Amino acid sequence: AAVRHKDAVVRASAAGLLAEQPVTAENVAALQKAFDAALLSDRDTNDAQLAILDALFKLDKKQSVPALVLAVNSRDYLVRKKAIELMEHHD
Repeated sequence: AAVRHKDAVVRASAAGLLAEQPVTAENVAALQKAFDAALLSDRDTNDAQLAILDALFKLDKKQSVPALVLAVNSRDYLVRKKAIELMEHHD
């Protein structure tokens, strides 16, 4: 629920905590949904988007691909850059 909080800093912190949890379908799905929501709602900050991308990639590289593809098309340069960096490290 914290990855869906309205405060981007809270969502970024929650994503970091989820990245340390076991890889489960629920954790991955929560991060995927949170990233989709962050893309739509976060106009003035990219903290949550960057943290969620990192967390998704850490939990499950393969399952992070849809979010990375979306991120490559983000209006935010740093989000695009992060997605490209993660894709380059995809095994």
